[in-house]
Amino acid sequence: MLDRLAARGPSPLMENLGVRVSAEGGRPVIRMTVDDRHLRSHGIAHGGFLCTVLDTALGAAAYEALTDEDVELVTAQLNVNFIRPVWSGEEILASAEVIHAGRQTMVVRGQIVLAEDESPVMSGSGTFMRVQIAAKPA
Repeated sequence: MLDRLAARGPSPLMENLGVRVSAEGGRPVIRMTVDDRHLRSHGIAHGGFLCTVLDTALGAAAYEALTDEDVELVTAQLNVNFIRPVWSGEEILASAEVIHAGRQTMVVRGQIVLAEDESPVMSGSGTFMRVQIAAKPA
């Protein structure tokens, strides 16, 4: 599990934020504790950070469903619904599932819940577009 995602190598942004994708129950998930790096004012997790976590979970599910060897995925659309704030020290769990895998796009839905009791924090969906991997400019 997570072979395709691991083959891409680490993401500098995810490394800096401490976001790690692992496998639980046969699917990619993100399980992490919110800390000072993730906060806005008043000890609340920043909404942009939570969007990043959800986008990463959605993308991980999409990558695992890919069958093309030389294709990259980019987020074309991200829709989110915030349900409750997350406070510093709370552990969250993000997971997702592919609901459509077409020739050009993939649609994935997912959620973030509190790890403690699985109460919902955020839900959303994303559309991912397949792009050919190009050689990096010199």
